Amino acid sequence: MFDVTNKVMVITGAASGIGLALCKHFSQQGAVVCGLDLNTCDELSQLDAIFYECNVTQESQVESVLAAISHSHGGIDVLINNAGVTCQAGELVDSDIEDWDRVFSVNIKGVAYGIKHAAKLMTKGGSIINTASLAASYTISDYTPYSISKAGVLQISQSAAMQLGEQGIRVNSVSPGTFLTPMESEDGMEARLTQYMTALQRPGTPDELLGVYQFLASNASSYVNGTDIKVDGGWLAGLPNKAIAKLVD
Repeated sequence: MFDVTNKVMVITGAASGIGLALCKHFSQQGAVVCGLDLNTCDELSQLDAIFYECNVTQESQVESVLAAISHSHGGIDVLINNAGVTCQAGELVDSDIEDWDRVFSVNIKGVAYGIKHAAKLMTKGGSIINTASLAASYTISDYTPYSISKAGVLQISQSAAMQLGEQGIRVNSVSPGTFLTPMESEDGMEARLTQYMTALQRPGTPDELLGVYQFLASNASSYVNGTDIKVDGGWLAGLPNKAIAKLVD
């Protein structure tokens, strides 16, 4: 039911963090993994995966790379739009809106380009998975453009699910909470907050996301469409006693 053997799987943001963990996992699961990023890395090059250089903010590159993958492998079964960047822009009233452009270009346009061109190469049963973020639902003020962009990913996912459902293509999103990646170190602000704000009192590791992506990529989720799955260690479940004690201390 959860088998992904021989599925042609495209993963953007493949050279680090969650994307690299996904490439490792799905190559071990027998999928045909095609990893897209600006540059490769030693770990990715050692996997049973195919690297494609691609800037997801450039529609022509996304279109040509996806067409090449489809031509080589007879189509695309799964697309994971995972490439993302953040921006600590400060308070909205003091921020330079031009600094938001790169965040929106990668996090929103990159996802839209991927869906637009991969859907044309998919057949019934295809699955598109977009990496959103808990920040879409729970924001920290200094990261306003990132939160807005990830809220956009949720809306793109739902809109695409409605439009592509009649073709038998499912579109869902995954909203990770705080995970230890190159974007968030163990001593980073969010990681330190998790000991108070999550029920599990710690940040997650990329490996703890793999099961959700496997579910959405496989036939086990054949009736799951237009849904966002939050993987946040219980951040949105409520305010733990430890956080309450810290706040009123």
